[in-house]
Amino acid sequence: MSDTHESDETGIEAYNKTKVMKFGIFTLIIVVLFAILILFTLLSRNSWNEGMKDQINSVLNEKELPYKTGELDHLQSSISLNCVSYTDAALPDVHIVLVRTPTLYGPFPALYVYDEKTGNVEFIDLLLIGGKSKDAVVSSAKNMQVQYWKNRIPLIINTADKKQGEEK
Repeated sequence: MSDTHESDETGIEAYNKTKVMKFGIFTLIIVVLFAILILFTLLSRNSWNEGMKDQINSVLNEKELPYKTGELDHLQSSISLNCVSYTDAALPDVHIVLVRTPTLYGPFPALYVYDEKTGNVEFIDLLLIGGKSKDAVVSSAKNMQVQYWKNRIPLIINTADKKQGEEK
């Protein structure tokens, strides 16, 4: 009788062992997939930032404005997921801010220039659209959205890490 009882325990142990191995392999596959996703995200971050800077600089050149993007501001605000800010390359008190702005036609990136000395926020343009649709989107966003972000941008920039260029 003890022989059959021992063989039953061995069968259950073998079954549990295969279940744990299958679960371990599944978990390992999930961890590897997440690691690959994180790796690609980290590798693409610099090219994404450079592409954004190029897009902003092309709009500033098109509008014949004397600004050029410099270093990235490290915003410490919850809005930083929808906003990116660069200091001007020549004027450290001037910030070039790109904000995802909701419009009647969906969200569009709006470009602003903020001067800390004067407190002036200037709306430059909406990016990534052109032609007839641009006029409709700009006119729908011009009144309320542009004014809202003009009021919010100084508060957002004040959350930036001011010691980003200094050694801590």
